[in-house]
Amino acid sequence: EALKAFNKAVSVNPNYHQAIYSIGLCLQGQSKLSQAIKTYQRTISLKPDHSYAFYNMGLCFQLQQNLNEAATAYNKAISLKPEYYPAYNNLSVILKQQGKLDASIQMYERALSVAPDTAKVKMNLSIVKSLAVPSWHIIMMNDHVRNKAYSDALKLAINSDALVLEIGTGSGLLAMLAARAGAKKVITCETSKTISRIATDIVKENNFSNEINIINKKSTDLVVGKDLPAKADVIISEVLSAGFVGEGVQSTLVDANRRLLAPNGKMLPESGEIKIALLGDSKEIKESLYVDNICGFNLSKFNMIAGNKFSIKLKNKPTLLSEATSAFKIDLCNLQNVFEKETVLKLFAQKTGFCYGIIQWIIINIFKEVKYENTPGELDSHWPTPIYRFDEPIYVTKGQEITIKAMLLEDSVWFEYVK
Repeated sequence: EALKAFNKAVSVNPNYHQAIYSIGLCLQGQSKLSQAIKTYQRTISLKPDHSYAFYNMGLCFQLQQNLNEAATAYNKAISLKPEYYPAYNNLSVILKQQGKLDASIQMYERALSVAPDTAKVKMNLSIVKSLAVPSWHIIMMNDHVRNKAYSDALKLAINSDALVLEIGTGSGLLAMLAARAGAKKVITCETSKTISRIATDIVKENNFSNEINIINKKSTDLVVGKDLPAKADVIISEVLSAGFVGEGVQSTLVDANRRLLAPNGKMLPESGEIKIALLGDSKEIKESLYVDNICGFNLSKFNMIAGNKFSIKLKNKPTLLSEATSAFKIDLCNLQNVFEKETVLKLFAQKTGFCYGIIQWIIINIFKEVKYENTPGELDSHWPTPIYRFDEPIYVTKGQEITIKAMLLEDSVWFEYVK
């Protein structure tokens, strides 16, 4: 009925832009999105500064998953009505969908600048921040054993003439440790605009702005002679995962070794190892890896659809049924190509009992004698403990040989039991 009335109004006055706009709202309400868009475009042709027509046209494009057109419409609505926060909110959603997390954060912040008490915007901003800056950053910065190891290593590696390149700025902590160790200049690069922006503030607040330059780029995009005055005497990084490889560490350091490190330069960390052992029985381990009888019901078939790799923050020291074995060793100083390997390992049970899988941790040889090892149960590491669960527990006896297939790929590792 509304549509009939507005159409009648337009038939009387074809240039009645508000009635044409209202027709668009009716069509949009009937989910006739393409027709609604054409009607909003007609409205805009008559009244180019009709911000709500642009906004609702953006909504229609967004519902059609035409994100680029939607973003254009929202941006126009914002330019016409800067105080209209829903346009900011919806544009932030689109930027998030497009993977432009930094831009999404900035748009939500603009929304809050005009509507500071809007709970929905605050909630959405928090979600995107968690995606752009995962919570493990906080835990990593509070890993005091790791921090001391890097600080000790940097004091040994750096002299007063050193040009230092850090890959992955984060909070700026390692860059400031390098500057405090006496580096002449520290260049640090960070891909996240959000992180690099706040790291710049942190470096300034701690009075290191003269010593440290933060560049919002991937290390693989750095240009010697432009971003770096020369090849670096020392390259430091901490782009390691709980499995050592991950986060593109191999390809990143291959490029750094080839292009960015001076002859006889130092790479920190120098190398690393991936260690494994057979994992024994405990209530914590069993309830983290398997389900059995719950509330009188047999739920064990659910184990069949669960994955085999788990990452767990263990509360208790696990039982190891074998000696620790070095599965892979990676020389980061001389990494000229991505290192991949597949091998078969023989582990020997030192105890009798149920074995639930393979437990894994890492050793980071940072520089000379300085190293970091997050042995499960012995160090409260910021990294969770990877566990590769067997399809079902196996009972092993002391001295029994267990065969494990081990694979190291560019950005992941894998271990499985060979029956």
